[in-house]
Amino acid sequence: MSFKPIPKKALIHKITYTEFEENTGGWGGGSNNEPREIKHVRFQPKSEVKKTSETEEKLVKGVLFIDQKHSKPFIPLVPQSDVVFQGESLTVLTCEPVYTISEIPHHYEVELI
Repeated sequence: MSFKPIPKKALIHKITYTEFEENTGGWGGGSNNEPREIKHVRFQPKSEVKKTSETEEKLVKGVLFIDQKHSKPFIPLVPQSDVVFQGESLTVLTCEPVYTISEIPHHYEVELI
C-alpha cells in the first residue's frame, strides 16, 4: 500500500530559505548560509496564536507544506530559520514530519511566524 504525494498542481508556490545557525561567538544567532530556493511547495495562510513558553506568544501566519516527491529540494526546515514568501519575511517556528508507512516523511508541515 502506498500513499499518493500531494498533487503537484496544488504545490503552486516557491520560497527562499536561509537556514539558521547558532552563533557560538556570544552575539546571538544568525546565519552565514546562502539562501536556497525551494520549489513546488504550498503556503496556506493561517492566523493562530501559539504559546511557546509561559509568557511568550507567537502569531502563526501560515503553514508551509513541503512534499517528499515534488518539492525540490526536500529538506526539513530548521526552527528560527528565515523564509521569504512573495516578498514577506517569515520565521520557522516548527517543522513537523508527517509519516505514512515509510521511515521517510511523506511531507513536512512548517509553521511560520
